[in-house]
Amino acid sequence: MIDAHARWSNFRRQVEAGALIDAWACVSDWLARMPGDAAAATAQAELLRLCGRYEDARAWLDCVFAVAPAHGPALVEAARLAVQMGESDRALELFERAHRAMPDATQWISEWAMLAHAMRRSEVGVAVCKHWCEREPERADAWFSLGLTEQQAGALDAALRAYERAMSLDPDLPMLRNNLSALYYTRGECEAALALGAEALRAEPDHALAWTNMANVWLKMREPDKALIAARRACTLTPDFGLAQLALSNAARESQRWSEAFDAIVHAAKVSGAEPRIQFSVAMLQLMHGDFPNGWINFEARWNGSPELEHVGGFCPERRWHGEALAGKTLLVWGEQGHGDAIQFIRFLPSIIQQVRDAGGKVICCCFPPLFELFKRSLAAYDVELLPSDVAKLPPFDYQLPLASLPLTLGVTLQTLLAPASYLLADPAQVERWRRDMHRRGDGTLKAGLVWTGSRDHQRNPLRAIAPERYAEAFSGIAGIDWYSLQVGGEEDVARMAAAGLPLIDRTSELASFDATAALICSLDLVVTVCTSVAHLAAALGRPTYLLLDVNPHWVWMTERRDSPWYPTIKLYRQRVYRDWTEPLGELRGDLEQAVRRAAAARAAG
Repeated sequence: MIDAHARWSNFRRQVEAGALIDAWACVSDWLARMPGDAAAATAQAELLRLCGRYEDARAWLDCVFAVAPAHGPALVEAARLAVQMGESDRALELFERAHRAMPDATQWISEWAMLAHAMRRSEVGVAVCKHWCEREPERADAWFSLGLTEQQAGALDAALRAYERAMSLDPDLPMLRNNLSALYYTRGECEAALALGAEALRAEPDHALAWTNMANVWLKMREPDKALIAARRACTLTPDFGLAQLALSNAARESQRWSEAFDAIVHAAKVSGAEPRIQFSVAMLQLMHGDFPNGWINFEARWNGSPELEHVGGFCPERRWHGEALAGKTLLVWGEQGHGDAIQFIRFLPSIIQQVRDAGGKVICCCFPPLFELFKRSLAAYDVELLPSDVAKLPPFDYQLPLASLPLTLGVTLQTLLAPASYLLADPAQVERWRRDMHRRGDGTLKAGLVWTGSRDHQRNPLRAIAPERYAEAFSGIAGIDWYSLQVGGEEDVARMAAAGLPLIDRTSELASFDATAALICSLDLVVTVCTSVAHLAAALGRPTYLLLDVNPHWVWMTERRDSPWYPTIKLYRQRVYRDWTEPLGELRGDLEQAVRRAAAARAAG
């Protein structure tokens, strides 16, 4: 009597040993003796799949399912075939059916978990891996897979527990230290990430991923020179590893090696396809260097590629406008990202209003509530319905377009960029009130606004912000300037600056909106600021704006230039050395002293 179970076990040993020719002969004999056996047909399908004959393999499996629809091994083989043929959703469903047919089987469960991971179906992956760990709690690879899927799901504590369990079972498990290092990096525990990365490199000095992780950690620890060495090593070991090239590009940017940064990210894009983080990084460098036509295209990757937007879901993607006819239709333009971005891109709204109106449609614009009054006044001359984003219910609309996608839609280039001297209008009555208050001081000094930090939870704010004491050191000796704080919520910093010798007039408690801030700015002679929304606001109001930039600035400020094609009244002061404000603050102090002398001369002449 033929033992089908023994034949199946023998077949599995042959396949796992790579003895396909022997396996083929055995399966042929098996089928000759038992032509209707489901296991034999499944084995034949597997051999056909391994030899690339996918349709033939599917036909054999169909024969199995015709007589045994819940045949577990056939369902597993069908799932593997679906993966090979790019039918991921079908594969996931087949693995689930196989699990129901064989709830205690674990031989193939890692494939199911990795498929869910590749599909970013972390809810499936976590459930699968938890089951695997329950069935085989001493398997380090099971705990490793659970850590991986929990990490993908953003459950960092759970991922850490799973990785630590895997480490206790097998500390030398491939990729374990690398993944733990990356997890600690994500958690902001850079010292632990660095230690594990070093352990991984001691075990495998030529591991490109370990070097990539180290580059990312060093950069987060504000050590760009070390990050550059690590990233270059990773790229030397594996030139076509996209994440290594991304790490190299990021490190090179902080080192102001713009050509190396651009070459690395372009190579990363070539080898990684449409990976959103890489595509978004390409956009940043293209826009930074004035390649707007290509930059705007890649900027669309921001929804999945930008660190600031990674947890922001898209809005009505099914209604995204792609140039459809607008006669009798309504287009909703909506604010996105931060307040500074909204101020920067709102300049394009009149152009899209005109385009839509010419096509027979109308535009609704939804903006952030703190900008509503300012935008409403500034856009009053245009045919647009403006709404705050906290409105209870949006009016009906046919299509939608994110505000920062307007330049792509309009085909904006560096040469055609709209850069009026000003395009926002402060409340004249509020401006006049501020000017009367300042005039009562009666000392004829320049009135300057001051900002020293952006949003404190922005990932680059530690590099962009300037310590209050540093401002005091740079500006305290300049006579003839009254300094006004524009830093809402900065009362403690104002006290620190005063203690260091630079007193500020702080009336920020009166600045309840951007409209109120705009009125104060319009009553000032100039504004000194770091990269934050106030820079965009002051420049969009047409006020002289002195902007201090770190070595790797926001793309809008480009590189090398002292002016900006976006704002005619802005002047840029750039760091030349990483995290060293000495040179730009020195240059700015010289310009402020010159402004004081010009103002004094004008008063004397008048």
